[in-house]
Amino acid sequence: MLDVRNAIALAPFNVKAPDGAPNVLIVLIDDMGFGQSSDFGGPASMPTAERLADNGLRYNQFHTTALSSPSRTALRR
Repeated sequence: MLDVRNAIALAPFNVKAPDGAPNVLIVLIDDMGFGQSSDFGGPASMPTAERLADNGLRYNQFHTTALSSPSRTALRR
């Protein structure tokens, strides 16, 4: 019989990007349409997102779905 009191913690580990890997930030927001954020011309003020986008790239051909799970899965591909 399994008993949580007998559980053994896994050894801690660090995940590190390879040397020279680019810095990439992906923001996935549930229940927000593509044109809602201010950095894409929408009414939701997102000054930090605007600053990040102004100093980097904007990818705007990502497929979204009505549910968040398929969108998250599509990011992993």
